[in-house]
Amino acid sequence: MKWKVMIFMQGRFCSKCGTQVGINEKYCPKCGAVLSTNNNEVSEDIRKAVNSDFVQMMKRDYFSYQGRLNRKPYFWRSLLIIFLETICYVIFDSVWEDDLFSTVLLLISIMIFILCVIADLMLDIRRLHDVNKSGWFVLLTFIPAVTPFFYLYLFLMPGTDGNNQYGENPLNFK
Repeated sequence: MKWKVMIFMQGRFCSKCGTQVGINEKYCPKCGAVLSTNNNEVSEDIRKAVNSDFVQMMKRDYFSYQGRLNRKPYFWRSLLIIFLETICYVIFDSVWEDDLFSTVLLLISIMIFILCVIADLMLDIRRLHDVNKSGWFVLLTFIPAVTPFFYLYLFLMPGTDGNNQYGENPLNFK
């Protein structure tokens, strides 16, 4: 599958041996395998990758604002996001060259940083839901004097017992 996805990046590859082949080739020059001329096969593989369990888990755990999130997973997920943001800051600070590699590295780190900020906001909203507050309180993070107290509140305040208007208690084990 990974060879078929690489068609979009740098050419066409044999799905059996991985040898790069020409666009109009019908057989692999190295192993003789019949090459597919149907691009639907490639789009099907990309669709499967997008719907994989890992991607679904990332959407559910980091990019959803619905439901509740208790303190422990909030802490660990926030720690991971802070770690990724720190790596992005280091890359921002260290990239000074004007070559292609530095530019690509900078663009990738900017995209990762933006995704981290979005994931952080979604985690904050779900944590606010756990303490039975509206997700709109996340806007308080844009006030620098309030931000440390806001995060201290999120890290220390226990969630509401039982179900609330935002969902069932995440500590309920079934």
